[in-house]
Amino acid sequence: MRHSRHAEKHAAAGKYSTSIAARDAPKGAMPRPVIWDKDCSGTGCEEGVMAADRKTASAHVQLVDGYRFETTFPDVPGAAPIMLDEAPPLGTGAGPTPAGVLAAAIGGCLSTSLTLCLNKAHLEPDAVNAYVTTRIARNEAGRFRIEGIDVDLTPCFAGADQGRFDRCKALYEDFCIVTESVRHGIPVNVNVVRCGEELKRSA
Repeated sequence: MRHSRHAEKHAAAGKYSTSIAARDAPKGAMPRPVIWDKDCSGTGCEEGVMAADRKTASAHVQLVDGYRFETTFPDVPGAAPIMLDEAPPLGTGAGPTPAGVLAAAIGGCLSTSLTLCLNKAHLEPDAVNAYVTTRIARNEAGRFRIEGIDVDLTPCFAGADQGRFDRCKALYEDFCIVTESVRHGIPVNVNVVRCGEELKRSA
């Protein structure tokens, strides 16, 4: 019965797909920073001015054996560690690859952002599913690179207000920190030092 109910809602809500590779970064001036307005009545959430806040998110990745790495999150007390591994023949496939974790981060971020908008638009989904495919291919130098990420989002909700749903579809991606950062490119500063040597971080 529950499966049938979800299937009906799935058909009513439809599936929303987005491709990170297919969307180019906007040209010209950067848009004005915005956040969700507290009042999201009507056809969805309106925009408001955002304070210039900064914050960090940390992960500690530690070699276990072979190519297995345990990842913990110091900023989240009690969070379960994640075991990373490479697929055979390099690794044993005991956990997701870093590319798989990136896919999960994008799917989780998009799902959270869409759910937030739907809740504020009083559409309250009872299920949101994200199916993420990371496409990996060799570049001109023969190195494997992520050439694109495809995401299928399927929210299920009882509300019949298509206008509010369309409003959320037009807004939610811009509030996904991970997806929009990946799309525009993220500077990655890397330092390598031997154990016991002083680590000097880049500015």
